[in-house]
Amino acid sequence: MIPAWIFAALALLPVSAPPAKFVISGIVVDERTQQPIKHALVTVTQNEHPDRNASLFTSADGHFTFTDVPAAKYTLQAEVHGEQRTFEQDGQYSTGIVTGPGLDSEHIVFRFSVPGSIAIKIEDEEGEPVPGAQVTLFAKDVNAGWPQIRLVMQNATDNEGALRLAHLQPGTYYLAVMGRPWYAQNQPGPQTPEQQSETAALDVAYPLTYYPSTQNPSAAAPITLAAGEKVQLQMTLRAVPAIKISLEGVPGSRDPAHNGGIMSAVEATGPGGIRFQVQSYGFQQQDGAREIRGVAPGNYIVSVSTFGTPTRYDEPLGAAKISGSGEVKIDTSNLVRTAVAGHLSLEHPGPVNGLTLLLAQPANNQTAFCRVAQDGAFQCGEGRGLGRNLVPGYYQLRLVNTPDLYIKSVSTQGGRYAGGLLQIGEGQSIQLNVVAAKGRSRLDGIALRDQKPVSGAMILLVSRNAEPGLVVPRDQSDSDGTFTLRDVQPGQYYLLAIDHGRGLEYHNARVLAPYLGGAQKIDVPLVRDERVTVNVQARGH
Repeated sequence: MIPAWIFAALALLPVSAPPAKFVISGIVVDERTQQPIKHALVTVTQNEHPDRNASLFTSADGHFTFTDVPAAKYTLQAEVHGEQRTFEQDGQYSTGIVTGPGLDSEHIVFRFSVPGSIAIKIEDEEGEPVPGAQVTLFAKDVNAGWPQIRLVMQNATDNEGALRLAHLQPGTYYLAVMGRPWYAQNQPGPQTPEQQSETAALDVAYPLTYYPSTQNPSAAAPITLAAGEKVQLQMTLRAVPAIKISLEGVPGSRDPAHNGGIMSAVEATGPGGIRFQVQSYGFQQQDGAREIRGVAPGNYIVSVSTFGTPTRYDEPLGAAKISGSGEVKIDTSNLVRTAVAGHLSLEHPGPVNGLTLLLAQPANNQTAFCRVAQDGAFQCGEGRGLGRNLVPGYYQLRLVNTPDLYIKSVSTQGGRYAGGLLQIGEGQSIQLNVVAAKGRSRLDGIALRDQKPVSGAMILLVSRNAEPGLVVPRDQSDSDGTFTLRDVQPGQYYLLAIDHGRGLEYHNARVLAPYLGGAQKIDVPLVRDERVTVNVQARGH
């Protein structure tokens, strides 16, 4: 028998209360019409534990409610007809929902941006549909503070000459079309005069044409698409005699022991200077010579590389700019090759094998990777494009697969690195000397207005050294006003919080200047590991 005094003692012991639970609730509405969206799939995921998540469908009036939610920070996502959005999404950033005592997580208005579409019908000069035409869609927007024109997609028209480009976000687009008539024919290799006469009339192609009807990319008309809008377009193409591109002096083409082949790609320069691949047909003759057919007269860049050679699997030879009609000959021994290579070293002793340097072109979202060898050597170019034929332009440099290293200094030979940007010119051979150091850190803070937390503010950490090309750490404040800036390298910065910052060109000094007066100056690393506060500024323009 248990003595009564033991029960009395147990009754005096403290009993831990179960953890408090909270509610995440709100409504999903169409951003354009503000009407509720029923049967949207809503998911909450705990940020620190992604395996802890829950989903439900909104009711007929667009509402959703998650009960018994532990105190934590969550990602809120909605899906409508296969389209997914995170709450207050701005590119890769969104606003997290924070639950806890005194925090409001029960009056969420999730404004869902319904995608739009562009439907295009392509006809020839006789009013007949053009099947198999290559349609290229570009978007003009602001990405990571940079204005850019980027390639969205390429697809072909169906047998009726029609194509629907769906799942498009509101914005400004450009469209280009090219192709060949269904009856087009060409005969590769040498031809007799009789054969040439028979096939000449059928060796035709449609010129690269930008909407509504121009071959000049600078004259392309912008296509403005609102949320949920369905735009109908029509274009007419007129066939012209195609050109024949002959590659001469191909390495090993006459050597029976040479087992390698030739790869070629034809690119055009579109709106804003973006380069993109166009439809073409390549033929390799018995003697190793290479012909490219099916392209209308115009301005192009032809990139060439070898593959399967005895010494190297993929060896880029370079590129040539062409313009003309009839037959265009390219001497592969005179191709222009643009190359970037160099050496990466660490300020402190340590291995560099496995590190990767990324070249990112802000103007069009094109990238190239530079994988670092054990001795620190690297060669750039694996990314968009053919082999290592780099596209000329301005590039940011980043280390992408290391938790604590950052680029401390860059010196060049044969190129120019200034303002945080590497300038790569056509045909340049650039050598880089990159020094990396340890010291990346994180910065936690809270965005306030009138001493109250502000949700959804754009948080920027801008260098005070007037180098607009440097990578700007960025975040978006969560529902309780908190934010975290990751991968911050040592330096002197302006800390800014801007309300409704979507689409802000913060790499443009003139755009950013009005906000610097209200910014907070901080030095990283901080003297004390503490949370910083920043006042939220209204969007001025």
